[in-house]
Amino acid sequence: TFNIQHLTCHTQLIASIEKTDVVGIDTEFITMPFYRSKLEVIQVSTQDILAVVDYRYAVGTPMRHLLKALWDKEVRRETSIAP
Repeated sequence: TFNIQHLTCHTQLIASIEKTDVVGIDTEFITMPFYRSKLEVIQVSTQDILAVVDYRYAVGTPMRHLLKALWDKEVRRETSIAP
């Protein structure tokens, strides 16, 4: 597990996403003390890597690269709600 803010980790994550067919994504939002939900963390997994992306540190270029890598992937939504 690594944080995307480190350039080498960011490069590894993007490369792993680009070469795989299956990518797992989970998001965490914070609602208090805000009126709207605010994105805090994005968890990304491939067969090779599990990454925790702190949105506050990835805004800008790192986030654009992540979204570009994910853009062409087939989306299949599976949700589970913890008890």
